[in-house]
Amino acid sequence: MYAYSEPLATVSPLSIQSPASSKHSPLTVRWPETADSKALDTLFAAPKVLFWTVELPGNPPVKLQSQPSPSDEGYILLACEDSTIAGAIYLSVCPAAQKRHVGSIGLLAIGLEHRSQEIGVKLMKSALYLADHWLHLKRLQLAVLADNDVALKVFRRFGFGEEGGLQDCALPGDDHVDAILMSRVKADHD
Repeated sequence: MYAYSEPLATVSPLSIQSPASSKHSPLTVRWPETADSKALDTLFAAPKVLFWTVELPGNPPVKLQSQPSPSDEGYILLACEDSTIAGAIYLSVCPAAQKRHVGSIGLLAIGLEHRSQEIGVKLMKSALYLADHWLHLKRLQLAVLADNDVALKVFRRFGFGEEGGLQDCALPGDDHVDAILMSRVKADHD
């Protein structure tokens, strides 16, 4: 877990901002705006991004409508360098009354030119902060393609463990691939 220097009540998961490096502008994690729709379509249209989302071309896995409201079941967070969307993460909450403590990471996508910059890590920190401190989720779950070593490493870094697998569950290219089911369950004292 990571800590903030400000009191919990004044911190937003969207206030995570990393300092600029010599090569990159500062990274900001924020809510999407309707005007981001075209940039998100471009992010998801890149073949090496689309491959891992297991979506059809031209059918982006997330659709922007407006700012999230308390009744929404899903939350999108964007990582941006200046006005460029570098990555996105989607967190949903189970709508069933007896499973409101369960959330799912449905998507973590990083643009090709922004990879190897820990953007996935920053998006995961923001999503977990949202899940833990604002949505009060006890269990987070996800499915990841078994050969997506980079994503597996990121999820394991944040305490996600393997729960099982799905054989031949996706056809992102020419061959069927397996997926790994992972979860992170918070202890009651966390």
